[in-house]
Amino acid sequence: MISNRLTTGLILGLLALVAFVILLLWIVRKRLEIRTAMPSVDFPVWDSQDVSKSLQSAFLATVKQGESAISWYRNNIRMKRFGSQILRSAAIVFASVGALLPLVVAAASRFDQSNTWKNMIDAQWGYIAFAASAVCVAADKFYGLSSSWIRYMKTQMALEGALTDLRYDWIVLASKAAAEPTGDQIQGMLQKMKDFIVLIRTQVQQETDAWALEFQSNLADLTNAVKAQRDAQKPGSAHVTVSNAKDFDGGVKVRLDQSEERTVEGGQCLFASVAPGPHEILVVGKKGDQSFKAATVVKVAPDSLVSVSVAIAV
Repeated sequence: MISNRLTTGLILGLLALVAFVILLLWIVRKRLEIRTAMPSVDFPVWDSQDVSKSLQSAFLATVKQGESAISWYRNNIRMKRFGSQILRSAAIVFASVGALLPLVVAAASRFDQSNTWKNMIDAQWGYIAFAASAVCVAADKFYGLSSSWIRYMKTQMALEGALTDLRYDWIVLASKAAAEPTGDQIQGMLQKMKDFIVLIRTQVQQETDAWALEFQSNLADLTNAVKAQRDAQKPGSAHVTVSNAKDFDGGVKVRLDQSEERTVEGGQCLFASVAPGPHEILVVGKKGDQSFKAATVVKVAPDSLVSVSVAIAV
């Protein structure tokens, strides 16, 4: 009765944690904004009749372009920070629960001899909590939340520094220019604005390339992990040789994990589609009214054949 309650509680706890993780991932996914191109700014028309006004309009458009890029990163960094903090905090909580739960249950059982705690909470739930913690960390890595948060922050700071430099450089250039700037001064001002726009695009391109590379790497890691997990679960085979099988009446019987059984008369048998991991091989033979046994443990590797030889001592 108690065992049934523990099993039911364990299943319910597992379902509750899975549902919580799914809900958590759904919330994070909803809060993430789809990566889109940064908004562009219309460049003003150059008026050769009023060069000073044209330069001022071009400067304001250039500044607006920089502020637009900075604003894009400032707005999107909030989504990354929110998702990273939620998943990392959940991972810490789940890992803490997984580590403390067995200790709490053991400590409570010492003070409660009626085993009420054991009937209510199973210490094995800690393994589920550890699994949920791993899922949160993997989700953070796959969506690139923490890494994007850092990358966005670095890019935003670089753009803000470049914009500040542009404003001070523009003041210096404007102070040197007369009411009607010379051709060289005009070229210098336009070149300064162009350099700033190129810097913006370079910073954004570098950040985007890093994002694309990380995303492709995460996809490759996920694919490799799934493939490795699938390969690790491929069944293997166990080939059993009983060297003295002919010494017993009617041969011997070979059992795998006390379930699957083979009758061996020629001395060999094969167990196919065996799950990877350790398995017990039990060999039973009869001579008259006496039964003789021999047992050994074999470790079956995924998608491979393991051979073992057993002799029954008489």
